[in-house]
Amino acid sequence: MWVDAPGRALAGRTNALTEFCTVTRTPMISTITDNSTIEAEMSARHPLHRLGEPDEIADAAVFLASEFSRGMTGVNMSVDGGLHASLGL
Repeated sequence: MWVDAPGRALAGRTNALTEFCTVTRTPMISTITDNSTIEAEMSARHPLHRLGEPDEIADAAVFLASEFSRGMTGVNMSVDGGLHASLGL
């Protein structure tokens, strides 16, 4: 919920997406993902044993923007395939 200067509540929801401690396969990191040895090492350390995909983050954004999340506000959704939780963070 948003609050204006006098403290009145404004309508709306505020949620966030994070990609904490994970690597998502994008052109920006292609020098890493194009090396199968490095990718295999990174994947082995991940709970899902693979790198993230951009559409997984997009799917989470669509969910938060949809009516399916109408009961959620103040959420910081970590789209990291469980890595955040496995590290105890």
